[in-house]
Amino acid sequence: MKTPIRYAGGKSKAYNPITEHLPFFPKPKRIISPFIGGGSLEVRWASERNIPVLGFDVFWCLTNYWQHQLYKPKEMHEILHSLTCSKETYNKIKEELSSSLKSIFRYKISIPNN
Repeated sequence: MKTPIRYAGGKSKAYNPITEHLPFFPKPKRIISPFIGGGSLEVRWASERNIPVLGFDVFWCLTNYWQHQLYKPKEMHEILHSLTCSKETYNKIKEELSSSLKSIFRYKISIPNN
């Protein structure tokens, strides 16, 4: 399974070199990712290798996205579907996100495995 978002600085091309360092047996009990970003590695480990993943990131908007993608996908679809695709909508959302970037705390998400 691939991640539904692209993220600047993503690790997707590093999947094979990083994954070859994971033990096959015994399988890791979980993977903790301090910089989940777009989650390309983490989503594949959870879906293809059935390894639970805990993901963290300093960007709360990103972890908020993942929480909704994983646990409230229908609600998120409805919200996104209701938005008008326009420069005005883009600028409004960009401003809302920019004004809310006041905190630099790590936020946690948990990607369920199969």
